[in-house]
Amino acid sequence: MVTKKLVETIKNVLTSMGEKYDSAWLTYNDDLTGRERYVLHVKAEGRLPNRFSEMNAIYANLRQALDPEALRFISRVDVHNYDEPAQGWNEDVIVLEKDGVF
Repeated sequence: MVTKKLVETIKNVLTSMGEKYDSAWLTYNDDLTGRERYVLHVKAEGRLPNRFSEMNAIYANLRQALDPEALRFISRVDVHNYDEPAQGWNEDVIVLEKDGVF
């Protein structure tokens, strides 16, 4: 179950990486294992030179900040440039918004 503590920790990790993210949210990921898992979507404020490197950096920082039990809720990290459509924005858990926080 996504807890307020998990959301706050993810928010803190993203904000500690600089002011380059516009928003972040979690979408439920049915990976057919029966476990509750989520995709962390992160939308950049601009165009990122390398989205793959950004995904790796975010995941590495999450691994350091979260205990293994909490980290298991994140199945993957997906980074979107500012001009790409957002998936699942209205139906899931909002972690970070440019003008406010969850």
